[in-house]
Amino acid sequence: MSASTQCTSRSSPSRVYTSKSRRKAFTLIEVMAVLVIIAILTMLIVSLWKVASRQSLEAKAKSELQKIQFAIEEYRIKNGQPPMNLSAIVSTLEGGINVATNVPIDPWGQAYRYEQRESTYRLYSMGADKATGVASNMMDDIDAGK
Repeated sequence: MSASTQCTSRSSPSRVYTSKSRRKAFTLIEVMAVLVIIAILTMLIVSLWKVASRQSLEAKAKSELQKIQFAIEEYRIKNGQPPMNLSAIVSTLEGGINVATNVPIDPWGQAYRYEQRESTYRLYSMGADKATGVASNMMDDIDAGK
């Protein structure tokens, strides 16, 4: 046999296929397989980015809560009791904390929560859901004590 081989079939007996007459395009299945792989990789990247973004916001909130807690402790040492509200310590907060209308703001745009209880207090952020009070909503709360 030579470089070209003949294929004989009933529908087109005169057609000759050579090694140069290979297909020059992708099949629909190949294109769809590549698109599915790209879609899966995109979903993985987006989900990982969301997790990393959430974790960075939580880390920022924890860091800011520590700064606020330090300012509260300074206030307690100077005055013998914790402040009645966070606006009393805003002037002592050192840069890096967003303050609006005399209240420190968390990374989700809500005021940090401060609840004074006699000689103790609770300092926290409501987290990404911006709600608290119900057990399911409290799961993403970020407490200064945690």
